[in-house]
Amino acid sequence: MMPQDHFSPGAARGLLGTQGERPFSGRTAGVQESDRPLYIQVQDSLARLITSGEWQPGMKLPSERDLSQQLSVSRVTVRQAIAALEEDGLLYRIHGKGTFVAKPKIELDARDLISFTSGMQRRGIVPSAKVLEFARVPASRKVAAALQIEVGQQVYHIRRLRLGNNIPTVIEKCYFPYALCKGLERFDLSTASIYRVLHDELGIQLCHVRQTLEPVLATEEEAAILNVEPGFPLMLVTRIAYANGEIPVEYGKALYRGDCSRFVSELRL
Repeated sequence: MMPQDHFSPGAARGLLGTQGERPFSGRTAGVQESDRPLYIQVQDSLARLITSGEWQPGMKLPSERDLSQQLSVSRVTVRQAIAALEEDGLLYRIHGKGTFVAKPKIELDARDLISFTSGMQRRGIVPSAKVLEFARVPASRKVAAALQIEVGQQVYHIRRLRLGNNIPTVIEKCYFPYALCKGLERFDLSTASIYRVLHDELGIQLCHVRQTLEPVLATEEEAAILNVEPGFPLMLVTRIAYANGEIPVEYGKALYRGDCSRFVSELRL
């Protein structure tokens, strides 16, 4: 028999997930009588459990049938609420496995794409980095063209993994002209912001940045570094940073995890 379409004020008990998965736990918040459609009341109730942290990222939800019984609503109502939460980015489905609580996404605007460190700090997130590569190499044709130098001239090649609250979030690969940025190897780039080093220590003032965004899929190597599956959706941000006098100082590419990032653009008209 299909359940009555009204919320039970009682709490739904935790259900066991499959081995190796974080199971559903916690209480479902009852919703007071309202003129709003019932699926929106269910959606709001579940959203509060997610945004409050009571339902943690990676936690598996009960089946639609179990949720409908726990909440005393129809499966159609549960399905509508879950679909709305998926659209909002609060839940995600894995075919054959179930529905899970999504990681909260970090909203990034143009300033954040330029400086990961300052963008994370503005949001109360602790940034950190692991230096994967640091070397002086001859510039390839592509790097030389971006930095407006001769092919074969020396450049710094820096590859770092950027983390937010210890979660792998971005792989950065950057090139800096050696002639302009001599001494960069003296600094610990696992803790320091490169842009702050350029400004405070090397006296280089950036004036503008050109950036492009392109969706890509993670290679096996990138997936291993970011702790995701090969083929996972990433956002590739390619940039050239210029100092005063339109002098290119950096040519870089950054791969952002699609499940951790949301890109925001605001224009004043």
